[in-house]
Amino acid sequence: EHGAWGPNYTFCESHVCHGEELPFVFGSGEAAGYSMTAAEDDLAKAMMMFWGEFAATGDLTAMGWPRANNATDVALRFDVETALGTKVVHSYREAECQFWDRLGYDFLK
Repeated sequence: EHGAWGPNYTFCESHVCHGEELPFVFGSGEAAGYSMTAAEDDLAKAMMMFWGEFAATGDLTAMGWPRANNATDVALRFDVETALGTKVVHSYREAECQFWDRLGYDFLK
């Protein structure tokens, strides 16, 4: 594994840093001096497809992106470990959300 911004950004190892998705969204890895693996290239293609569709239509449900709502608590995860670079996940970051719920935080107010 290697970071999309190169070896001088060791603080980004094991997690995603701000803006690290940009070479994937715009297919600009090579321009940034980053050589993508085959799996990362597939992920970039999936991300470009989803971002392009959203820019064109504003709606990704036809492409399998689940509509967000509190009842189903689903999200779409982009990663290199799935066939098309995406997978639907349930209860995404539930522990972190429960922390804020216990404090009484309500972002819908």
